[in-house]
Amino acid sequence: MKSKLSICVAGNCQVKPLASWLQRSLPSAQITVLDPYHLLTGNEPIEEWLKICNHADYVLAIPVKSRYRGLTALGSDQFQSWLGTKLFFYPNLHSDVFFPFFGYAKDENGNTITSALYPNSPYGDYHDFLAMALAMSPIPWGRIQRIRLRLAGATQTRIINKNARLSIRELRNRLNLMQSSMASEDLPLAAFCGFTFNHPSSWLLNILYRSLWIKVFGLPLDDFRALDYEPFAQGACLPVLADVARSLKGIEANLRSSSLPRQPERDEEYEEKLKKSILFYQQNPSIPCANHCHSKMLLARSYLRFAIA
Repeated sequence: MKSKLSICVAGNCQVKPLASWLQRSLPSAQITVLDPYHLLTGNEPIEEWLKICNHADYVLAIPVKSRYRGLTALGSDQFQSWLGTKLFFYPNLHSDVFFPFFGYAKDENGNTITSALYPNSPYGDYHDFLAMALAMSPIPWGRIQRIRLRLAGATQTRIINKNARLSIRELRNRLNLMQSSMASEDLPLAAFCGFTFNHPSSWLLNILYRSLWIKVFGLPLDDFRALDYEPFAQGACLPVLADVARSLKGIEANLRSSSLPRQPERDEEYEEKLKKSILFYQQNPSIPCANHCHSKMLLARSYLRFAIA
């Protein structure tokens, strides 16, 4: 390997810890980072980044659909045709295994609802669709408190397990399609217990970084330096419902609460948050109305149907 490498990196919010790990692991390397895809507002930064990529030894990028956000220079196909064999795709570590009821909500025009529009949103840009479904139901709060004692029954467990399997299958399919350096068999279930569904813990990030170290850069495993901090710990942190964690133990025999990077939230802790979220959606009924057919809303309704029967 060259003594002074040039590496260009692109992606979403996960690009910053990747660049930080690269700079620490390869201190003499020149790392050039494109702003996260969702923060780009014009083609100029992309075109400048691509010019630098022409002279780079490696380019690492999360796949992105062509003309994402209307930017003509952005897209996996554009990157591939411009960069050829120096381009290596790495996966967006997105999985809702531990967050079946949390996601992004849309307004009536199909635009993502952000905390800029609703600054009192309990989880910022994220939304609790279980709370949203309860806000649209006629169930009184006293009965909701009693319902939680009946959750994680056999049917609800099957619903959560099915969602987890589909989520893992989706990620593995993405890995296979993009011929990523990261093998799907390297992904234990517990590794998906991050800070949100798209903000993974260092455990999962290090599985990816180790794979890049060996399979992309061709460096010995003995020289690998793992990320030793949690890059997303200070940002948004969604609760891992105790009910979900209890249900998921049936997927992998060796999954134990003590092995999780994060501990599941106690029922009473989430209950307080759930009450605030229900009130928020009752005060802002346009949000649940616009998302009545959202896949996570349908999942939450299915889950609750067996709790209130």
